[in-house]
Amino acid sequence: MEPSPQKLRVAPSPSTSETKTKPMGETKTPGGTAFDNAKKNGKTSKDLLLRLPDHVLTDKVFTYFGFKEYALTSCASTYLQVYWKEANQKTPLPLYIPEDCWTLREAVIRVDQDCRITTILLGEGEHVVDGRYLEIPSAMKIVGRPGVAKKDIEVVGGIKINAGTLGNVHLANMTICDSKSIGVNARSSFTMENVVVERCGFDGVVADGAAVVGKCTNVEVRQCENSGLIASMGASMTLVGAKTTVHHNCTSEGSGYRSYGLQVYGPSSTIQLVSPLTKETVSIDNGGGGNCGVNFEADIGQIKTVVVAMGCRHESKSNSGGLGRGSEK
Repeated sequence: MEPSPQKLRVAPSPSTSETKTKPMGETKTPGGTAFDNAKKNGKTSKDLLLRLPDHVLTDKVFTYFGFKEYALTSCASTYLQVYWKEANQKTPLPLYIPEDCWTLREAVIRVDQDCRITTILLGEGEHVVDGRYLEIPSAMKIVGRPGVAKKDIEVVGGIKINAGTLGNVHLANMTICDSKSIGVNARSSFTMENVVVERCGFDGVVADGAAVVGKCTNVEVRQCENSGLIASMGASMTLVGAKTTVHHNCTSEGSGYRSYGLQVYGPSSTIQLVSPLTKETVSIDNGGGGNCGVNFEADIGQIKTVVVAMGCRHESKSNSGGLGRGSEK
């Protein structure tokens, strides 16, 4: 079912003191004033936008524009494109759901095709993924609306970050739930912040591939049928933040000893927990093979705490020993 339309939060209008006008013709754009350029194109002094100072248009008007507002305005007043380009350089154009696009998939396609758009802002409610995964083909930010709790912004289904994606994919302030497969299946580098991943039909978060670097800040992974968080085949995962936790996963009766809360595959994969986090405090109450485990010639030492200070990273000595080598999967 498609998410129901949400009311657009209208930004407050600039106060009178912030929008004092100056004599017509003083608002400058490349190649002359806005008034001069408009006059050449047949505009008249009845266009009150021409009386607004530059900083009002860029900082007080275009700051609140989404894709739809820009498209409509640029058609009606083409000379405003000069101002919009300047404003977009300061704050890249966002795409709002459901105001600009009905579905998350539609928004991802539009961002992939339009280099002017870098961020998707999700409104309150359920955003249902049609199919096994929502595939992310290029670098972008998918962020829950500021001021709305992450529990009230649900992406229902899995997210797959395609291999070969240039740049970083960022997910923030949302709940990813009820995927029929993996919650976040990352084949390229990514970051997650203030995200809950829960009730997935397979693993919670998987970083897969030698070139994949993932960073999870204050991310909670819970109640997934198999492993909670996996670094596989050379991938590197870094966990940061006091609210980061992986708990009550491996819920399927078939998960067995091959599923863990934190898990690494292969000799070059790593899961690093930034101090004061440790694997003992982050991964708790998971079923299956336990809270931490390894497969495919990996060693438990590849799940370790690191101390970051003065731009340096040091391994914590407290991570030596622990669990033994896991069984192959």
